[in-house]
Amino acid sequence: MKHYNDVNIKMGTDSHPLFSQGNTLPLVSRPFGAASFALQTQGASAGWFYNPRHKQTEGVRLTRLASPWLSDYANLVLLPQSGEAVFDAGRRSTSFAQEEMSPAYLSLYLRRYRVQMELVPGVRSAMLRLRWDGEDGARLTLLPFAHETSYRISEDGLTLTGFTKAGHHYTHPDFALYFAFRFDHPVDGARTVTSEGEMSSGAARGVGLGMSVGFDAGVRSVQVRMGISYISEEQALWNLEAETGGRSFADFQQEGRDAWEDYLSRIEIETDDEAVRRTFYSCLYRTALFPRVFHEYDAQGKAVYFDNASGSVHEGVFYTDNGFWDTSKTVYALYALICPDRYAEFVQGFLNCYDDTGWLPKWISPSELGMMPGTLIDSVLAEAAVKGLLTQEQAEKALEGMLHHSRVQAEEERFGRRCVEEYRRKGYVPRDLARESVNQTLDYCFGDFCIAQIAQVLGKTQIEEEYRARSQGYRCLFDERTGFIRGRNADGSFPADFDPFAWGGDYCEGSAWQNAFSVYHDIGGLARLYGGAVQLEKKIDELFASEPRFDVGAYGVEIHEMTEMAVQSFGQCALSNQPSFHLPYIYALLGRREKTVYWVKRAVRELFTPDAFCGDEDNGSMAALYIFNMLGFYPFCPASGEYVLSAPSVKKACLRLPSGELTVLGGPESNGNSVTLRGKELGERVAYADLMQGGTLAFA
Repeated sequence: MKHYNDVNIKMGTDSHPLFSQGNTLPLVSRPFGAASFALQTQGASAGWFYNPRHKQTEGVRLTRLASPWLSDYANLVLLPQSGEAVFDAGRRSTSFAQEEMSPAYLSLYLRRYRVQMELVPGVRSAMLRLRWDGEDGARLTLLPFAHETSYRISEDGLTLTGFTKAGHHYTHPDFALYFAFRFDHPVDGARTVTSEGEMSSGAARGVGLGMSVGFDAGVRSVQVRMGISYISEEQALWNLEAETGGRSFADFQQEGRDAWEDYLSRIEIETDDEAVRRTFYSCLYRTALFPRVFHEYDAQGKAVYFDNASGSVHEGVFYTDNGFWDTSKTVYALYALICPDRYAEFVQGFLNCYDDTGWLPKWISPSELGMMPGTLIDSVLAEAAVKGLLTQEQAEKALEGMLHHSRVQAEEERFGRRCVEEYRRKGYVPRDLARESVNQTLDYCFGDFCIAQIAQVLGKTQIEEEYRARSQGYRCLFDERTGFIRGRNADGSFPADFDPFAWGGDYCEGSAWQNAFSVYHDIGGLARLYGGAVQLEKKIDELFASEPRFDVGAYGVEIHEMTEMAVQSFGQCALSNQPSFHLPYIYALLGRREKTVYWVKRAVRELFTPDAFCGDEDNGSMAALYIFNMLGFYPFCPASGEYVLSAPSVKKACLRLPSGELTVLGGPESNGNSVTLRGKELGERVAYADLMQGGTLAFA
């Protein structure tokens, strides 16, 4: 079955800084490709530069934006025009019609300029087909952002090369997007201008300098091949030839479609509900956009990449645009099932980042940004090791990097952990020394469990024992008086005042209700703090039964995550954000799977549509949550090598695994009371290794 046409790439795009339905972009791209494109309808809105309700466009943007809360980089805008070149965003905007946007194809008719624009992306390239109706003169305008930019036109007028230093404050000063455009008609020098005036020498350079190349008066159709690089103009030309050379537009378009069909067909679902099918495959599309390829291949076929730490070119693979605080919870557990080879290559890229900077990445885009608590790359690396996806050498390197940030505090706050020595001595991060101290502590404890897991794989017993003990530090923050894991001062005292509904301060993007149960590796130990499984179950009952109230707390304003929780009817379980993803599954681990099934099935029915997510989608993490919820199992603790069972919401699903096929049988009415794999009864969990053998996973 083909699923390319089931994908709605606009899912989640009707968003606003004050209310997120995904905060996504309609990215036209190859799976994990470096060259991603989206319509820009309002560039002045920063990260929210596209909205599906807008009726005009300022052009098609080559974008690397991984989240609207970040800065874009290696970006520029393409706009075919007729007549005089117009560069200013407010003045060049045009209405459009005949719009088609799919994962690997964009087409629209620009009414003002009377031109049909089609674009098909490659991994590091693109092909454009432009057709003008009018007689006012055809041109293609390139619009960089406020950075140093350079252009050069070849003597035959068929090739335009250049660069724009569209980086941000953590990229190397030499970092640039290099580009190469090859036209099937020579540009007309008399019609070629820059945003500062006529261009006479065939070359131009300036800050934020736009370029508009015109074509002869009789030219009404132009085909353009485009290559990009982060290394050089020569490499951009090489990427152009390697990816588009010898291919027709139709062949290139089919190649992109085939790449997406290959990925989307790795999970086949049966459902009578078209909305469910569109939502599922739109989510599966989202999981194949990040992390993005950052490496390239030279003329000898070697993988090479620009190192933003040193400004030099290194051999090897590199992937970027990923926040592990979000993606570690769901996305990599999906990759482990449907594309384990790609997962292993991702890891090699992250290890190359460690070699370059001395630190494993936390939030890279393209270099380390240092956002969000914890070092959740620990989970991604340990999961890969436990699931047998790494070589011995990779696992050793991963453990080395994990031990480094657990023992050494970086001079730059964006790297590694905070309060390393205090956490080692006390077992927790003191609230009077670091913000979001509860999340930092819980994430470090989980990270230490991950270190123990990878040490076990490598047979390093002493390290394993040390870090399993360290992973129990979360118990230091449990306050029996309030019944919550709380922030604690360096002197050991808990603050007298406590409001479990107050957001921020000791907690990240939530209150105690959303964050105090994030002990993924030891729910049994957490239950003992409450007096047993029954008492913890009652606490989770209270969480779901409470009204979705909040106090703005340390944030001082109502942030969008508060609003999104308030409009849902899931109590204090804010499934609109990553800290709450696992909360329904705690019931299953306490022996009450029927409660997990109830909340999970409500979530997939009520919180997702083909057009919208229930909060920030974040690099595929929420999309993967939906997929797991629909399939009936979830990576509660990814580094454990197990998935927690609930019940599927589709009649049948077939996962195309490297070793065969896994068939999931269930349906919207299945309650998960009995679950078997290849006829053998399962308990609360199923092992990754067992799933990868294929067969039938049946939910009664």
